[in-house]
Amino acid sequence: MGREVRVRGIHAQAAESREGRERQRLALNLAGVDKELVHRGDWVLAPEAHAPTGRIDVRVHVPAGEGVGVSDRQPVHVHLGAMDVTGRLALLEGRRIEPGQQGWGQLVLDSQIVAFAGDRFVLRDQSAQLTLAGGRVVDPFPPARGRRSPERLAFLAALDRCDPAGAFAAALAASPSGLDLRRFGLTHNLTQDEAAALVGHTPMREAGGLAFSPQHAAAWVARVEEALVRWHRAYPDQAGAPPESLRRILQVSAPRPAWAAALALALTDGLTKQVGPMVALVSHEATMADADRLLWEEIEPLLLEGGLRPPRVRELAQALEEEPERIEAVLRRAASLALVAPVAKNRFFPPGALEALIAEARKLAAADPDGQFTAQQFKDATGIGRNVTIEVLEYLDRIGATKRVGDARVVVAAANVAAE
Repeated sequence: MGREVRVRGIHAQAAESREGRERQRLALNLAGVDKELVHRGDWVLAPEAHAPTGRIDVRVHVPAGEGVGVSDRQPVHVHLGAMDVTGRLALLEGRRIEPGQQGWGQLVLDSQIVAFAGDRFVLRDQSAQLTLAGGRVVDPFPPARGRRSPERLAFLAALDRCDPAGAFAAALAASPSGLDLRRFGLTHNLTQDEAAALVGHTPMREAGGLAFSPQHAAAWVARVEEALVRWHRAYPDQAGAPPESLRRILQVSAPRPAWAAALALALTDGLTKQVGPMVALVSHEATMADADRLLWEEIEPLLLEGGLRPPRVRELAQALEEEPERIEAVLRRAASLALVAPVAKNRFFPPGALEALIAEARKLAAADPDGQFTAQQFKDATGIGRNVTIEVLEYLDRIGATKRVGDARVVVAAANVAAE
């Protein structure tokens, strides 16, 4: 499963052809695969459509008349396309579906297959002698948990439409935590152009690969605002809130992907601003207490004078004749306002100094064929000494600006270095 092959030639309706179409009898001349590895029921797919699954949510129809019905957890043979695979049928409502009735089910298969929404299937009994039911695939990629929850059943009912446009609009309305655009396109076997057309003709908002109905998007942005109002009220002296801490104070369930998308939507709407790795309401301006501000005004020039190697906390304390604990406390508050970067417990860097050090890291990486540099190279290029080099590089790893690879590092992305 998952082998790459090349199609050398196509015969459609017993004649050589450049393409094959729906409902034609086709023969494919394949290169790159041993014929013993090809079995009845295998699929030839575009790479982006290759998404084998072992669980499928389905609509099950039990025929009237001679049908015997199906039961929860019943062993079955599943016939889909030319494939025959064994598994169990888990009913999502009740314990049985009687003849002449239909209901929701999940096929838990013994081996993975490829399926798309709308595919038809037949269920036979464990001995493959008696036809039990038929049905239609609704979602080939169900979540691992909550398959019988009311929310999940409502989502399946929304998806249970023949046309992708209707299913998309209904699924958006039934997805308060967002609809995965890529997965929806894959579920319905849509081309990129078809998926783009669907998105373009449906009122929605998108962030982080998730689509939200306008109503759900507005609700998430309102939750962001509510959480930030509560945060700023509790911590008025902080420049912003760490996104994960902010998520935890909500009274409603907030899945991480949906929360990340909600933060992006609020930022797009101009409701919030990014302060380093933190988020804040645009209207929020944190300030230091007067005593801290006065001491900070004495500390900042000394940090700037230090260039790429600013003085340590103890050195600042000696220069200003203050207790080290007092200096560190003010620097911590300055870091919460994105005025300095807490590189180490005893050393804080002005943003400009750290940006200059990141620029040196980028130069070193750009000069290497593998895009890597070592701590020794960084120390030599910056002249900041071995210990400070280690502190700086470990900090850059923590904020995601660099990543350690063995004894070397690579530059990952640009990062706001003012705070952690």
